[in-house]
Amino acid sequence: METAIITLSKDGRITEWNKKAEQLFGLKKENVLGRRLKDLPDFEEIGSVAESVFENKEPVFLNFYKFGERYFNIRFSPFRNAKTQLLEGVIITIDD
Repeated sequence: METAIITLSKDGRITEWNKKAEQLFGLKKENVLGRRLKDLPDFEEIGSVAESVFENKEPVFLNFYKFGERYFNIRFSPFRNAKTQLLEGVIITIDD
């Protein structure tokens, strides 16, 4: 997959970190699962944006977001329970 995918639970903890995320950020899935995104080095701002999605319940787009020496397009999407429509988490997709 060419897109990094990170999913967060309602409490902001990482529940998914795909291979592309491992490649882009140099962090192994087993080392980040269960941690808060904003607690990872250099992810403070992205973690704060994800928290705003929980508060506002609306998608957020960051185009040409500079992370280190690279630029990314990042989409934060609320993840809702199909039956109850309650917000269960956030899906973050990152394209380089």
